[in-house]
Amino acid sequence: MILDEKNNQEIQQKYMEMQMIDQQLQAISQHLANFDNQLSEINDTKKALDDLSKVEEGSETLVTIASGIFAKAKITDVKNLKVNVGGNVVVEKDVESTKKLLDNQMSEVERAKGQLLSQFEQLSQKNMGLQETLKDLS
Repeated sequence: MILDEKNNQEIQQKYMEMQMIDQQLQAISQHLANFDNQLSEINDTKKALDDLSKVEEGSETLVTIASGIFAKAKITDVKNLKVNVGGNVVVEKDVESTKKLLDNQMSEVERAKGQLLSQFEQLSQKNMGLQETLKDLS
């Protein structure tokens, strides 16, 4: 009888641990999806910078004001950009410097994503071990 009670407690403990790991895995999955979105946005921005080199100065374009809201604008300079570098600080950079900045951002996101993937794999392995333990205890 005491063995059954101890066994049940151990099963409950392992099951609770599995649930906690599942929650962590879901949170990590969401962060990984966010990283993928960031990488996609950076790639889109780099493509837009490439397209900008094909635009003639004085051309009209639409500028996004907010989601789905645009204003007509004339492009007066295709070689220099205003870049927010953080802390509400905007500096002027040429297109190549801006691309390098984006490459650095991409590297940072990929590094962080790699670390998260490593955590995800470790937690997944731990979760599989708990499943095996629970199978043995049942």
